[in-house]
Amino acid sequence: MKIKSKLQCLLIIPITFTLISCEDSREEKAIAAAKRLSVHESSKPRFRNVIFIQTPSDDKNPDSLKGNVCGEVKFNDPTGTYTDFTRFFIEISTYENGERSIASGLDFEPKDSRSCKNCFEQSWQSMCISK
Repeated sequence: MKIKSKLQCLLIIPITFTLISCEDSREEKAIAAAKRLSVHESSKPRFRNVIFIQTPSDDKNPDSLKGNVCGEVKFNDPTGTYTDFTRFFIEISTYENGERSIASGLDFEPKDSRSCKNCFEQSWQSMCISK
């Protein structure tokens, strides 16, 4: 009896890891797609604190994932030096297990007073802080 229960546990564990890894893989693909889409004017961007926050989706397709990718990025400018880290967020939807992505709403934290810093901060709070 004990041998049978141990075998059942051994069979359950790989199935559980497989399900978890599928979910992680889709989130990792969403983050990778967001990084590709958020890069501009730089061949060597550096990212940190990048997270995926899933949002409810109307799509009943289990292969799709909708959410926000938030984090910080710094760019290599034309002189070869890096800018300071700047917060960013982007809305992203992935389909076909993360193989296809649609993104919108890419926004970077403004560095000067001409831009609406409060607008960015309000969006950051609503899109990037887990509820």
